[in-house]
Amino acid sequence: MTRTPPKPARKKAAPRRRPAGATAPAAGATPAPKPEEGRPDPRFEWRPEYSVGVEEIDAQHQELFRRAGMFVESLRRRSRQEIGILLSFLRLYAVTHFGAEENWMRRSSYPGAAEHAKQHDRFMKDILALSDQHEKPKGEGIQAARVAGWLEKWLKHHVTETDTDLARHLRATGTPPPDTGDPGDLPF
Repeated sequence: MTRTPPKPARKKAAPRRRPAGATAPAAGATPAPKPEEGRPDPRFEWRPEYSVGVEEIDAQHQELFRRAGMFVESLRRRSRQEIGILLSFLRLYAVTHFGAEENWMRRSSYPGAAEHAKQHDRFMKDILALSDQHEKPKGEGIQAARVAGWLEKWLKHHVTETDTDLARHLRATGTPPPDTGDPGDLPF
């Protein structure tokens, strides 16, 4: 009787590694929907219920959501350099939008202007902290799931609560929009 040689032991597959900057989803968190290549993250799609009823502000909010969605999508698919560029792209537009809103608040003597501006300042501090974290040469990078959740929550709350109150005031006072031009005409 001939013996067959034993089969070689199978090597265990190496565990799958997460891309740089990716984090495990939080326990109980709903996984983010997978965006199509090059399209904004679907969590940042503009919806009619986000409208504040002031055309100029809504147009800027749509652009802000679009840029936020592109930034979040970039965390999954782009190089570190491209992520930095899109983060700057988002930050620059936020500065432009917040400046327009704050101008409008001054012109209309909006009573909630100080608190509203504090929210803008906090957002900018958080975005700058993200930029610093991203730019550290040997840092851990940006934690995609955490950043996406924070950005989604902040934008939706700020637009549907804080900016809706401002828009209500602007309509009641009949304050015309500041002369900022069309958001599509901005150089970035």
